[in-house]
Amino acid sequence: MKTEKNILIAFLLNISFSIFEFFGGIFTNSVAILSDSIHDLGDAISIGISYFMERKSKKQADNNYTYGYIRYSVLGGVITTSILLVGSILVII
Repeated sequence: MKTEKNILIAFLLNISFSIFEFFGGIFTNSVAILSDSIHDLGDAISIGISYFMERKSKKQADNNYTYGYIRYSVLGGVITTSILLVGSILVII
């Protein structure tokens, strides 16, 4: 439960900062600030996916998932890593 709470706090802070930074970039007419806000939005999306997958992984086993849903936590990590790798490749290019 503490992990979910920490991830949620990180998501809310990151998305708030991204929105604030986006409007700051528009107000100051700064492409650098706007691009950083888009970068932060990507981070927030990754954190949001991790939060969703972590919550989903806490469900108990049922007829379809006899071992439970713990694999969703790993899937969240894979998706987050993929987003970061694609972003890094785009920055390098």
